[in-house]
Amino acid sequence: MKRFFIIWLSLLCVLCSLAQQKHALIVAIANYPKESGWSSIHSNNDLQILLPQFKRLDFHINLLADKQATKKNIIQALQHLIKQLKAGDDVCLHFSCHGQQMEDDNGDEADGLDKALIPYDARSTFQYLVQ
Repeated sequence: MKRFFIIWLSLLCVLCSLAQQKHALIVAIANYPKESGWSSIHSNNDLQILLPQFKRLDFHINLLADKQATKKNIIQALQHLIKQLKAGDDVCLHFSCHGQQMEDDNGDEADGLDKALIPYDARSTFQYLVQ
């Protein structure tokens, strides 16, 4: 009986692990538009390392690269990912892009600065709009 229980439990563990999904959202921006003011970076190097590893580990990969990695598309990809997730799923988010610091808007940062990722369609300078 003990042997049967161990076999049954092992089979249950295997079946549960098979039901889990692995998801990766990768945002990689190497070439920002010249008019944006952001310099090019080497996110292509990251992709050469990451993509084969995620594929080897059977991740479902959603890649937003360069022109695809707009603010709108990143938000939509995150929303789509959230809808797909089930309890026990594995998720990896990787952003290879510019980032910046800005004034903390709610006092939760010890250094007084919030951190932000820079999508493809962001400008490096901010213009205040006065109405």
